[in-house]
Amino acid sequence: RGCHSPECGFCVFGCRTGGKQSTANTFLRDAVATGRVTIAAPCRAERVIVERGAVVGVYARACDAVTGQYHDVRVNARRVVVAAGALESPALLLRSGIRHPELGRNLYLHPTTAVAGVYDEQIRGWEGAPQTVVCSAFSRLDGDYGYHLEAAPIHPGLIALAQPWFGARDHRERMQLAAHVSAFIVLARDHTSGRVRVDR
Repeated sequence: RGCHSPECGFCVFGCRTGGKQSTANTFLRDAVATGRVTIAAPCRAERVIVERGAVVGVYARACDAVTGQYHDVRVNARRVVVAAGALESPALLLRSGIRHPELGRNLYLHPTTAVAGVYDEQIRGWEGAPQTVVCSAFSRLDGDYGYHLEAAPIHPGLIALAQPWFGARDHRERMQLAAHVSAFIVLARDHTSGRVRVDR
């Protein structure tokens, strides 16, 4: 919504215009508009608080943006939603002492690698929306297993950190070709599951 073409293509870093409709521009804005929500950032949930068999809040650590000092925070809540992703959600619950035979198990990822090419013509992959194309033709090579090909976000910053180089001159020469580079990612599907554990 409201994308500005000359500035688009860097969506993976965030969106200056808010056109991407990220959580900050949708759910969080709606929550703050109610007048009953305070957003604490940066803040890390350390564990959920369980009392008499029910989750009643969250213990967290927040950093003061001015002093850089960390403070303990307790949030009391009738409902707690754990939405910290496939790795951090089970880690948070395990740190909280919550036990369930499946907690932390059945972790499936999609191992991914990137393939880049240098083309004769200019690609300028940082212009326009990133990751607009996917090919599923190879997704069922062995039953439900195979791989997807996707157009990858590509811009000078990602090219600079991802490509191999041998010295400053080589790096410069490669970066001078950045406008001619395009990349694809190859996403496989896990055959076996992993497990999330926490230690000290």
